[in-house]
Formats: sequence, C-alpha cells, structure tokens
Amino acid sequence: MTENHQSIAFVSEQIKNQKIGVVPTDTLFALTGDARSEEVAMRIFNVKKRMPEKSFPIFVPSLDWLLKNANLKYLNLKMFLKLAYTFWPGPLTVVSRLTFNFNLSEKILHDDFIAIRIVSHPVIMKIFEEVNFPIIGTSANISGKINPLTFDEIDKDVLENVDFCSVGELIYYAPSTVLKLDKGFEILREGVIKESLLKKVLEN
Repeated sequence: MTENHQSIAFVSEQIKNQKIGVVPTDTLFALTGDARSEEVAMRIFNVKKRMPEKSFPIFVPSLDWLLKNANLKYLNLKMFLKLAYTFWPGPLTVVSRLTFNFNLSEKILHDDFIAIRIVSHPVIMKIFEEVNFPIIGTSANISGKINPLTFDEIDKDVLENVDFCSVGELIYYAPSTVLKLDKGFEILREGVIKESLLKKVLEN
C-alpha cells in the first residue's frame, strides 16, 4: 500500500471512530467527521467558532447511495435529479428537504433543510470506499476568516484541535455554488458553477 493509501485508510478509520479532521476537497479544505454524531458536530462547531444558528453541509458517498438511503418525497424530484445527474460529483451544494433512514446531528438541519454534496476529489471518493455514511463538509477555517487555499494557510488553532489531516491539492480553489431547492430554486451563493449555467439546466 502506498503512503497515500495508508493515509486515506487511517483517515477513514478515524472518521469511523468519531474523530474529526481536515481533508482536501474539489473546492476548499474541509473540516469533517461523522455527520450522524452530535459529539462530532459539536467539536467541529467549536473548532470553527461557528454562530449557533448556522448548520453544516454534508458529503455523501454517491447518488446511488443517496437514492437508496434518503427520502426524497418532500423535494422537487425532477429538478433535483437534473442537478444531480448534471453536476455531481462536483462543486454544487444543494440545500433541500430530505430525510434519511437514520438520524443525523441536529447541527446538520436548518428549518428541515439539509445542504448536501457529492464531491469529485479523489481523497473524498477513496474515503467513501471505506465509509458508508454522510460526513460533515464545512470549510476548514475559523468562522469569518478567509478560506485557506493551501494546507499551510490553515489556521493553527484549527490544526491543533483536530485528530487527523489529509494533505492534498484542491481542484478549483473556490467555494462550491449553493442552490436551495424547494418548489422552485434559489441560488444562495455563486461559486465554481455560474448562475447562468444552473438556470440553463433547470429551465430546459
């Protein structure tokens, strides 16, 4: 096994053991851990010094996994699947009403909405070869401070309070685009994917 594979195996085991850490994604570095655990979410919440009313996005293993494990009856399924088949895995976060057949941390939910993404970075994809549950995927910065674009830019206070780190290059060096999907759609943040492209996909 190569050093990189050992690192990913170690990270995956840490996540299974309710530890928290930093991983590279296709967009930015992320703080991560088991999204089902209230203790894990609280630790990440404290590391980020996050405002109490803010929730955490999650990463899931794949669209197939999501269709098997989530209840999608409360969202616009036609729009959701258009987005999923067009942009996932990739830099789009979809905020929507869905539930799972297991409990998630309360810090994932915001007014019954969940922010969810399937990530295209090889490190995350390899983690999900070992981990078969959602993980938190929130930017690895102190709330209100800049998002680090290299591992060396990550705040020392963050690194001192996590259990593991996976070093790797980002792909886009920019945040994901965030789209809220209810009866219609609302673009909450334009990131890597431009608003014009999203509208073109959803309105065709």
